[in-house]
Amino acid sequence: MLHLFCIFVCCVCSKLDSASLGGCRQATEEARQHAAACERQLDDYRRALEELSARANGESELFERRARHAQDAARDLRRRLRLSEKAIDSARVRERGLARELAQTRKDCKGMLKVMGGMEKQLAEYAANEEHTAALARGSKEKVELAVLERDQAQAREVQARREIARLLEARRAAATEALEAQEAAVVASQA
Repeated sequence: MLHLFCIFVCCVCSKLDSASLGGCRQATEEARQHAAACERQLDDYRRALEELSARANGESELFERRARHAQDAARDLRRRLRLSEKAIDSARVRERGLARELAQTRKDCKGMLKVMGGMEKQLAEYAANEEHTAALARGSKEKVELAVLERDQAQAREVQARREIARLLEARRAAATEALEAQEAAVVASQA
């Protein structure tokens, strides 16, 4: 670029006269100095660009590592999320099953309580019947014992009455025998 500028300046200078030639030389020198300054500035810009590029590459690698790490972490989190969702779904299914089982158990328990209430009522009725039967049995036993006692007493009176009858019959026989003997003795005494 500097060479083109110099050629341009030379062409312009060759067309000019010698008075202007001194001015052209000075302008050329100034242009050369300006071109050198621009080249130095360009070199500075290139170095700065290379430094920025190197820094950017380093930062880019750092950002890439961070991005890869973030992607890995995101993948791991997604995997964990899927596992958690599966666990939650499984827990929900289990919870629904347990809720159904609980409802069925409650229903069964209510049914059992009704049955137990009925059985308690029956048991109370059976106990009342048993108590009534026991009272009847006690009453019957007392009646039987009283009847047995009365029978024993009647048998004892019968035995006593039979003994008395036997004693009276014996006494009558004895009296009849004595009366017969006395009559026979009277008949024998009246015949004699």
